[in-house]
Amino acid sequence: MFKAALIALVTLVGSATAKISFGFCPEPSLKSGFNIDSYLGTWHEHARDKGILFEYGDCTQARYAKNNDGTIQVHNI
Repeated sequence: MFKAALIALVTLVGSATAKISFGFCPEPSLKSGFNIDSYLGTWHEHARDKGILFEYGDCTQARYAKNNDGTIQVHNI
């Protein structure tokens, strides 16, 4: 009985800790051939869950523009 409980506990702890991060984030790979210019401009919200408390307003937009230094400016309205 003790052995089965120990195995169950080790399995439970092992599966629970498998998703815990210890401060190390994976380094994502960049998409090759990505064309940022095709994403610039104004994007409109397509759908929303009105049941979420912080969701408010209508006609929500995100505006993407390229800065002079090559970075991207994002303005959410």
